[in-house]
Amino acid sequence: MIEIKIPKEIRKYKETFWMGMTLRQTICAVAACAMNIPLYLWLSDYIGRDLAGWIVMFTTTPLALIGFFTYNGMKFEKLAWCVFRFNFLPQKRKYQTENLFAYLIQETEDEDDEMERK
Repeated sequence: MIEIKIPKEIRKYKETFWMGMTLRQTICAVAACAMNIPLYLWLSDYIGRDLAGWIVMFTTTPLALIGFFTYNGMKFEKLAWCVFRFNFLPQKRKYQTENLFAYLIQETEDEDDEMERK
């Protein structure tokens, strides 16, 4: 009998485009291969295979993050914008507290004044 996996949460379903990857992941993987294979072949003649391999890994990382990384349902670029906005852009926050101790002191002073008046 053929069984089909159905996710518990239907909103997590992602349509696959090619080899189990979504269209976004496929585009990023093809772009990474198209950029890094010629880069590796060109750099390996000049700086050696080991260093060229490291450079290719570091140039592949941004494309891999853009294509495959999600955090709490946010894609990488949305998460990066939220982190940048939170850490580097000035934010206007209104800080307001209610001093309960001062309120209680004021109440007791008011009660003392009423007692003195009587």
